[in-house]
Amino acid sequence: DWFSPTDRPAAAMISNLMNFVGGSLSFVLPPLFVDDNPTDFVVMNRQISSLLSFQFHSAMVAFTLTFLLYQSRPVSAKMEKRPTLSFINEVKGILRKSDFWIINFQFMIYISIGHAFDAVEGSLLENYGYNASLTSWTAMSCAITSILSTIVEARFITSATYYKAALLISNAFMAASLLAGYMCLHYGMSPWVFIGAVGIMGLSTPGWGCSAELGSEVCFPAREATVNSLLEAFSNMAGVMSIVWAQEGIDAHLGAAVLAVMAVSAMLGMAVLLFLSGHLSRTETEKSPKAAEVEEEGMSHMVQLEQDRRSTRHRTKVVFVLWAIAVNFVSLLITATTAQFMPVIFSEPQLPQIVATGPKKAKKRPTRLKNGVKEPRTWLLNCGSEKYQTTRREKIMSIMSSNTSLAFFPCLKGRSNLHAAIKDGLLPQSALMAFSRSPGARLELAKAASHMKLWKFMVMRNIPAVSILEDSESLCWNFRQKRNELLGKLPLKTDFVAFNPLKEVGQLDQKLNSKKHGNSTEKRKKANTPIFRLKPGKGLPQAFNNYYITLRYAKKLLRIGSGFDASQGFSEFVFNNLYRSPQARGFRGYALPPAVLGNQSAHVATCS
Repeated sequence: DWFSPTDRPAAAMISNLMNFVGGSLSFVLPPLFVDDNPTDFVVMNRQISSLLSFQFHSAMVAFTLTFLLYQSRPVSAKMEKRPTLSFINEVKGILRKSDFWIINFQFMIYISIGHAFDAVEGSLLENYGYNASLTSWTAMSCAITSILSTIVEARFITSATYYKAALLISNAFMAASLLAGYMCLHYGMSPWVFIGAVGIMGLSTPGWGCSAELGSEVCFPAREATVNSLLEAFSNMAGVMSIVWAQEGIDAHLGAAVLAVMAVSAMLGMAVLLFLSGHLSRTETEKSPKAAEVEEEGMSHMVQLEQDRRSTRHRTKVVFVLWAIAVNFVSLLITATTAQFMPVIFSEPQLPQIVATGPKKAKKRPTRLKNGVKEPRTWLLNCGSEKYQTTRREKIMSIMSSNTSLAFFPCLKGRSNLHAAIKDGLLPQSALMAFSRSPGARLELAKAASHMKLWKFMVMRNIPAVSILEDSESLCWNFRQKRNELLGKLPLKTDFVAFNPLKEVGQLDQKLNSKKHGNSTEKRKKANTPIFRLKPGKGLPQAFNNYYITLRYAKKLLRIGSGFDASQGFSEFVFNNLYRSPQARGFRGYALPPAVLGNQSAHVATCS
């Protein structure tokens, strides 16, 4: 109602463009506030707090400007005669139209793809070994192409009859973009190829505005606001489900195939548009003789009513400006104090110990590593001989000293525990046949079920990281100190660390073993203990006797380990399947040489 029929397509394209530009800027801003590879937990919290503060104040400014600059519909303009309908009848009339459901189905797919891609883009890049900060470049690429496509389409789309063709072209660009992104990730192409692929997606931006306008056309005399609200409601619900599905697909090792599925969905959305009837009610009404008539009666009353409304709005705007200033002032005060309390606000609840490790003591502040991260929990798995359990437990307790998170877990031995593990989805049915094969297979199945039970416990309790060791380990007297020093030197995005593998594995990490500290600008002496990066083709680590694992990879290894049938060692099975999956490129695992922090035998460890 604010624009003439010939100007309406351009207005819809431009407003839709601003939506995409704003979304692109949301990906460009975070790298400007937060370091790409954070090295200090406290500094990272402060940077995130600054980012959230900037976003809040930007939203407040946008809200204030919208309120102050908003103009009511011009009452003197010629308007099509629209029958007055109640909201219920209006919605019923919309839902009865088959064209609405066709457009709605296409729009649901279009929005779902956009939401799902935005949600998993960074995760996909990391899983394939690319830097997640690449999203800022893809956002810039998408913004540039969306501006160009909007200029072109606003120039040529001057009638509602072009909306269907524009939607077909937009969906085609969306499918081509996703297929190009899939090819780039699957074949490990240059990051610039992925940036270009997302740039193609920017050419599909008119799809939003054209869908809204075409929906208003076919649902006339329903109001545009009602039609758009229904489209947004259905598409947002579909968008939430698509995000969940896409993340589940990545966790299930589909990897870049998620993008291929999205591309097929875009083609499906393009295909359903071919079934539109072509009946454009609003355009036909505007071109009819009745639409050209303007009722003079009551026009003066409408003008007077609008003048009274604008005077009231003027007084309301003054009050609102004062309120906005007060809210921003209070938010500044809150932001100034948020960063220092951030670690406390996001501190995780303490996990109750499975077995008590001694008398209750006064609570101590958690030990923090050199990079600011809290010391991980330590869990001991009792899978060894019961004859030496008490002695080993006492020794480990003395080594871990004041680590109050130390807890002991029983090993899941026996057929009954195996049945329970299969019922919980930890092991496959074929594990029952392997159980009767040999004592070695039974021991591997018991260890596999036990470790996976701990990983599942991590997921259920949302525990960020845990240090897990078996009671067969003979730890160095300074194990805890050396372990914490090592974890403090590693990147914050570390996924897995093998503290005491059975054999040397991985490739020497030149950066971590250089003279310069991996997490600081301070110079340090050359490390006596080399650190190896776990990579495909550099050996399969036998490392589940003593390791560190994060929640992110506990979820991934749970899915991989669920297929273990004792045909080989559990550690070899897990890493062999991990290295074959698309997630191997984003895996950040490290290993120490054997017998540095402890041996696997009952003899005294060779410690340095």
